[in-house]
Amino acid sequence: MLRERSFGIMEGKTIGEFKELAIAAGLQDNPFSYTPEGGETIDNIRIRAGNFFKVMLACHCCELFLKSYILQELKDDLNKSEIVRSNSASNCDLMVLVVSHGRFLKELMLHLHSAEG
Repeated sequence: MLRERSFGIMEGKTIGEFKELAIAAGLQDNPFSYTPEGGETIDNIRIRAGNFFKVMLACHCCELFLKSYILQELKDDLNKSEIVRSNSASNCDLMVLVVSHGRFLKELMLHLHSAEG
């Protein structure tokens, strides 16, 4: 999910060659918005970034919830009291470092910003 943008027929080509093709397609003002044949669109990158974020959040919050639940069960068993389930999944304190390529990170930030409202 964190891979670089797919450039289709332009994979392995130089930036100069990419820009030439973009200019030929009429995108001289914004050549990096060009999608070569078989390549990944900017919208596709943003969707992939959003999907990554949802999966990452679900996995980490689920893990935090399960750890909290198990610790609460152990504590309750030791105290011989009724099990009270923790609500930590809704208060998910999570710090994650995401390392990827520039365009993917830009689209992830744009996705997060648009999700805020």
